[in-house]
Amino acid sequence: MATVHVVGAGVAGLACAVRLVRAGQAVALYEAAPHAGGRCRSFFEPALGRSIDNGNHLLLGANEATMAYLDTVDARDSLYSAPQVVFPFFDLRTGARWTLRPNPGRLPWWLLARSRRVPDSRLGDYLGALRLARAGPSATIAEVVDARDPFFERFWEPLAVAVLNTAADEASARLFGRVVALTFGRGGRACRAFVAGDGLSASLVDPAVKWLGKQGYAPRFGARLRAIWPGGPSSGFLLPDPDRPLSPEALRAAGSNIGCGVMRGYAEGTCMVEVALEVARFFEKECCGQCPACRMETTALATLLGRVQQGQVPATALDQIPKLLDFNKGKGYCSLVNMPGPPLLSALKMFPEDFQSHLNGGNCPGK
Repeated sequence: MATVHVVGAGVAGLACAVRLVRAGQAVALYEAAPHAGGRCRSFFEPALGRSIDNGNHLLLGANEATMAYLDTVDARDSLYSAPQVVFPFFDLRTGARWTLRPNPGRLPWWLLARSRRVPDSRLGDYLGALRLARAGPSATIAEVVDARDPFFERFWEPLAVAVLNTAADEASARLFGRVVALTFGRGGRACRAFVAGDGLSASLVDPAVKWLGKQGYAPRFGARLRAIWPGGPSSGFLLPDPDRPLSPEALRAAGSNIGCGVMRGYAEGTCMVEVALEVARFFEKECCGQCPACRMETTALATLLGRVQQGQVPATALDQIPKLLDFNKGKGYCSLVNMPGPPLLSALKMFPEDFQSHLNGGNCPGK
């Protein structure tokens, strides 16, 4: 079975790994830090003598994916649920207070009760949600709903900041409309608030790490990226660079390409000779056999790299790879004859120590 490599053990990486393992897929999860959770975790603060969260994280009942994740790792019971669905508001400018009280079901009859909605609001004010749902991709909230209306200041603007952490004159109306539809649009049950009772790590991180470990796929902490392969089998490998944009122009300038847009990451501990051999065998298998040059090239590359992996050829054998690729370039009926070049030549250029170590019969430095 092929292994899916997941880079990063934040909540997104953990959830991805959990779902893959649950589906029967082999997974390797890498994290450069010595712990999981990323920006959503708890840590011990010696000055306070207790664990604290690195931020406020609130879950709503509408987040079904997170709830399913917590169910899988047996952590839903670690959440604390508010006894009622209420949203208290406080106006710092005027000192006014009010509370939104959605009813549990989908039919929003709570809008008919003045005591359950924004003071002095009308039913038509809430129809702005429909305009948000139809907003264009670049429209902001303030452009879609009337920013001059008092209801904007009392409801849309504070809700936008709470949900998107962005001011209404900058936040995406379409994204905000989607959130409103998934919460208020589905009734009070979808709006019910949940918080981690004993901290973020105890609810969202540690149970997943423990569950993955029981399945035999514990995260590999302290493992940094060694290489990335940004565009599929015909693109060149690149060294990690956090400042490099993932654009066609930037990747082309770095000596690779965006290709099919499928990116693979290789962590420390990966042998790039084995990766190069996997690439060569892929092209050997994909060759249809109609072009003599392509058939000869792909077979020779796979055979040669297999012997390099076993340390059965002299170091000078590596010189034959670029010569072979150059000799057959453009001699096939399709472009497959040209495709092994970028990944194999880039692997030779960036990881020569891996190849030399195999040829010298030693341990691969990538391991």
